[in-house]
Amino acid sequence: MHTFKFWHSLYLRSSKISLVFIIILLSHFTANAQKDGFNMLEHDNAKYYFGIIGGFNNAQYRVFHSDYFTTFDTVQVATPKWNAGFHVGLNGNYRFTPHTGLRLSPQFVLTQKELKYDFKYQDDTTIVIESIMLHVPLSFKFSSDRINNFRFYALGGGKFDYDFNSNTRSRRNDEVIKIKPIDYGYELGFGFDFYYPNYILTPEIKVSNGFSNVQFRDEKILTSKVFERINTRMIMFSLIIGG
Repeated sequence: MHTFKFWHSLYLRSSKISLVFIIILLSHFTANAQKDGFNMLEHDNAKYYFGIIGGFNNAQYRVFHSDYFTTFDTVQVATPKWNAGFHVGLNGNYRFTPHTGLRLSPQFVLTQKELKYDFKYQDDTTIVIESIMLHVPLSFKFSSDRINNFRFYALGGGKFDYDFNSNTRSRRNDEVIKIKPIDYGYELGFGFDFYYPNYILTPEIKVSNGFSNVQFRDEKILTSKVFERINTRMIMFSLIIGG
């Protein structure tokens, strides 16, 4: 119960943090645009550069209902809900040209997803699924020209996830849904590089969607067989400190 309240509170705060995130972008852009000269000019010629990354995320399942769900009314509603989590990791970049590069950002992601069920003959219930993932995205990065101490970039690529909390091998009789450990998909995002004398601060927003069906479907479990397919989706808000 206390764990659920913690995650619910974190989810409610995420919208407020998003507003603060935008305000930080505007304030940093204004401050940097007013400065004369360029910080960290040597960084623009570096082939390799690294950083640390941290932030929070909102995650949800994308569900596709099965024929059982459409044929029978035992489960009247089965819908996913957004929920919050956080992530930390490393950020490595290789620059091809002044405007293009390749980025690898392995991270540990802690997140939580919910599935809400409305039953016809019993009380409604919400299933909470916690994940502890190794998240490994590999992206192409496209950067704009540098404006004083500011630069915009966009990125896109693929991702591989491994969920250490997967329960596909569980033999417990009370499992309500089983989630596979491996997922893969694509990511799209954008960010802003703010150059300071000794480091670069980078706020970033990214959308991550999975291609694979992460549900291990079990026809013996009612809450499992109402879904034909389950995909992952996540929005990630990050701050990267590099140099």
